[in-house]
Amino acid sequence: MENTLSTSLWKLILRPQWEGELDEDCATACRPGGVGALQLSAYQKDNGAVTDDDLLEFASESVPTDTLAQPVRLGAFSGLSYRYLEGATVWRRWFLRAGRTLLFVTYNCDQGAADVETDDVDLTLHSLQAL
Repeated sequence: MENTLSTSLWKLILRPQWEGELDEDCATACRPGGVGALQLSAYQKDNGAVTDDDLLEFASESVPTDTLAQPVRLGAFSGLSYRYLEGATVWRRWFLRAGRTLLFVTYNCDQGAADVETDDVDLTLHSLQAL
């Protein structure tokens, strides 16, 4: 049986040994004893599809201005990816869209463990489905 995490707007397949939980504000996935946490929040636009301008506006509120955006396609979603260092924490942030749905995804961990879960996080995000 697949280890999944989903809401009414999206679904993803978690890697083996990863656990997920949903709360009112976001979904969180992590590996017990792991080094970081993957969190997803979804928003739905009232009218029309989410645009690149919507993603850039949302990103401008939470990503340092000197951080370069990388275009990305993850499963059914496309958008922008950012990676930067803040203090001793490495942040990866994604601003993704599919139709009227905008996903805000974050992963953070200590700088010394920055690459430990990269493959798991990337594989998990590539399984994203829009519902």
